Amino acid sequence: MTHSYPETIYKVISDRTRVPSWRGAVLPEEDSLQGRFLEEINAGARRMIRRYLKGCHGVHFYEGAQVADDGYVETIDGFLQEGEVLSLVEIVPVSTLFYERFPYPSVPLKALVHVAAAKAKVAGVDEVILIVFDRNKSAWSAYEIEGDFDTALHRLPSLLVSPREPMDLRVRLASRITQALDTYLYGLNAKKDPGHVRLPGIHPSEFSTSECDRRIAYSIRGEEKRESTPPHLRRIFDVGHVFHDAIQGALGEAFGDRFAAEVRIHNEGLKIVGSCDGQLDDDGFEVKSINDNGHRKLRKAKPEHEKQGVLYAVHLQLKQVNYLYANKESGEMSNFPVQVNRGLWQSMAARAMRIVKAVDAGVMPDRIENTRACEECPYGWTCRPGHGGFRR
Repeated sequence: MTHSYPETIYKVISDRTRVPSWRGAVLPEEDSLQGRFLEEINAGARRMIRRYLKGCHGVHFYEGAQVADDGYVETIDGFLQEGEVLSLVEIVPVSTLFYERFPYPSVPLKALVHVAAAKAKVAGVDEVILIVFDRNKSAWSAYEIEGDFDTALHRLPSLLVSPREPMDLRVRLASRITQALDTYLYGLNAKKDPGHVRLPGIHPSEFSTSECDRRIAYSIRGEEKRESTPPHLRRIFDVGHVFHDAIQGALGEAFGDRFAAEVRIHNEGLKIVGSCDGQLDDDGFEVKSINDNGHRKLRKAKPEHEKQGVLYAVHLQLKQVNYLYANKESGEMSNFPVQVNRGLWQSMAARAMRIVKAVDAGVMPDRIENTRACEECPYGWTCRPGHGGFRR
């Protein structure tokens, strides 16, 4: 019988102790196992954005603390110093459904503004910067909140019961915040990450999606990659890491030492290097976060993901790979367990060996004629020098 890994993950996260919070009272996720999972994801997304703020503003941003009031325990994301103004920073990851309504006066979002103002009153500051983050599409907006914070705190008990009090706070867009953060994220392209060393070789995630043998040959040779990740795409990648961490952590809690995350492989003959997302006995795991629209269309594991998974599975002698897809909007998870396809492995291995032999002989595979693939290729600078339109 196939193990129901999504239910195991949900249960581990649902069983964790939770403390009541103002935010949780006025903007709860659906009261379900999926909703509890999303609370875990939201916490990770908040940590992600705090990291961005610290990198962008340095000593002018510092993380807050926990404060308790009337039985509620509140986490203050941080404080930002802009000249003479000190603002409390409130980060709120939400679904696309909620994000696209803000700042219009829909009921829990009006209350959310009051909660942020009440936190500021407790913290003793008179300005709030509210960052609303769409975890499904990785869009974000920042707002300034000003007004009568005393009244916001006074009204909070009634808001927690029924968040329909009239808005008496001023909310206006603060695009300078997200613009500065996007500039910071774009600037990361010029920096080397000392914690991430890409080994020369065939990387399954790239090999399974690229039709260009020449690109794979450059990777085997360890050629310099020149690429520029747009801020929005970087946020998408980082949200993916949040989902990976939550799911891998839950599987580790459920199965203890039997489960291993980020299992490294190195096939010397085929030059394949990479990490399988997880291994439990002879089961493998590939974790994918996916937007709501993509998840609704899923009926089976995506072919490119199966290609990636089989490269790990054969090396690790797995019987099957579980392709876990997590819906970033709803928290729903789908698992597609797939037996190792030896025929697929043989075709992938034959392609890999063909490219390895060409590189060893000093012969680069032919270029392909695919404008879009070439424009996005991190090796375009050496493969097609002089084509200024290609990413560098």
